[in-house]
Amino acid sequence: DSNIPKFLKDDVVLFNAIVQDLFPGTEVPKQDTGELLKTIIECLEAAGLQHTEEYLLKAIQLYEVLGIRFGVMQVGPTGGGKTTIARCLGESMTKLKERGSTDEQHQTVHTYCFNPKSISMGELYGNYNLLTNEWTDGLGSTVIRNANVDQTPDKKFIVFDGPIDAIWIEN
Repeated sequence: DSNIPKFLKDDVVLFNAIVQDLFPGTEVPKQDTGELLKTIIECLEAAGLQHTEEYLLKAIQLYEVLGIRFGVMQVGPTGGGKTTIARCLGESMTKLKERGSTDEQHQTVHTYCFNPKSISMGELYGNYNLLTNEWTDGLGSTVIRNANVDQTPDKKFIVFDGPIDAIWIEN
């Protein structure tokens, strides 16, 4: 299921057929996301947004992928809802934790969001001053370092929210 969001719609059928050929008769157990879905809908309605079936599917797919992957890239058109999906998912996971959920995935979520194109590479990742022999951390490296130091079970969403650029994505 973690690969489905990466495929084009036409490729999903082919992928499922290949998996069925390799593992005949095997059924992948579905994760119970009922409470999470309800909470995502609450979040969207509180923000005055509509919830469509596809939107909710993308939120659940993001949730499932975050359960098995360290980093995730959401790609789509400007205004397509990528940031809102991540924000609502984080808020929903936090609410479920506050309501006493025992699911390990439902933890308080701290979101750090910035546009990497709005600052220079030095401001983003940090830079080394040859004259003073000093390293100065950038915004991205500071946020990532602080997130790694925190030993609580809280989840951290570090969101580089902006157009993909080969300069910052490859570093």
